[in-house]
Amino acid sequence: MAAAPMRPAVWVLVILLVADGTAVLAESSASAGAFLGKTSDGVVDIDETDILSEILPLLGKKQHGIVERMERIESLVRPTFKALPKNEYGRLGSSAVRYAMHRYFVQRHAWFVKGLEPEGAAWNNSSPVNVLVELQGLPSPMHNIFELRLGSRGLDLHEVAAMATVVENLVHKEAVAHLSHAYRLMEWSSQAPLTQQDALQLLDAYMANLILAQNLGNESLQDQRKLNQQIEEIYPTWPDTQKFVRDVFRKTAPRRDNVTFTEMVHVVEEIGENYGHWQDAECGTLQQDLLELEDRDTGRVRLGDFYSAALHHGKWQFSESTAYLRQLGALDESDPANLRVMIPNYINSHSNCVAASNYYSACCHNLCEAILGRVEQHLAAPEAPAAAVAVA
Repeated sequence: MAAAPMRPAVWVLVILLVADGTAVLAESSASAGAFLGKTSDGVVDIDETDILSEILPLLGKKQHGIVERMERIESLVRPTFKALPKNEYGRLGSSAVRYAMHRYFVQRHAWFVKGLEPEGAAWNNSSPVNVLVELQGLPSPMHNIFELRLGSRGLDLHEVAAMATVVENLVHKEAVAHLSHAYRLMEWSSQAPLTQQDALQLLDAYMANLILAQNLGNESLQDQRKLNQQIEEIYPTWPDTQKFVRDVFRKTAPRRDNVTFTEMVHVVEEIGENYGHWQDAECGTLQQDLLELEDRDTGRVRLGDFYSAALHHGKWQFSESTAYLRQLGALDESDPANLRVMIPNYINSHSNCVAASNYYSACCHNLCEAILGRVEQHLAAPEAPAAAVAVA
């Protein structure tokens, strides 16, 4: 059987964890201040006012339960925070904040937030605040609040949780906007309650446009009806997606034929919270299909067998061109006469992601994330003896 799927960058990290005498996450920062985000030009004094009081007025209407949500996020981020190297103020610099944010969103939602994932072999030193600005939706005052703190002394656990809360708020606002568009698309008023049947029809429109990344501003009811007829051909696992949506609806929506817009908002929030983890089940099936085609326990599939599965056995996913497989880093060309697809690289490539949001994609889980989680939980420090790492 092939090795568990890992991206190359994480392979390097795991090898360093086991092989080096003392290095854990600190080894990835051996290039010094870049990972720590230290500044050598002095420290800017900032107001010690709790960051929550600063961001609350900027979060708009979505403030209910914000304190509880931040406490939940802090609890989940704490093991990662403890395991990361700190600067002289006991806080995280830019790269460490990006890493902590990435780990939280993958662990909690299976969201791969755009710009927070590693680039190449490591997280670079670009500001996570600037990443969020580039994704749009972050108000300028909010940018200033985080950038001032990050640039002066770095972020503590509470402030990292606040930043994660802001991202979740942006995703929520986007989901509401997409839901509102679905109402307009179906030519229904958001002021009028829906029957259970109409609510499910609305959710089908919502999910179809989400999965296929349609331009929500350029569609009509006629376009949606056409999409409904074609979607199973375009996206063969659509019936499974419908079942997932209906399961969420049954657990979340009221058991009556008067489903309000507010209640539908709650349903799509739950869909967003759980879609990434649910979608990963498809990745498990994908991996099993590839392992059945594996070439002699090498973790690779002969290119001819890869395409044959698509042409003759209904494995529609295996349709990437040779050039695209090469671009993904999933093509083994060590023997030009026997090109092969590398299973871990293919599973974890962007071709298997669903662009479920302008802010994140739902991708196949990298099994190394769970390994890193156990190491962080067990060690709770940026450095440890090799013996401690080995038993983590």
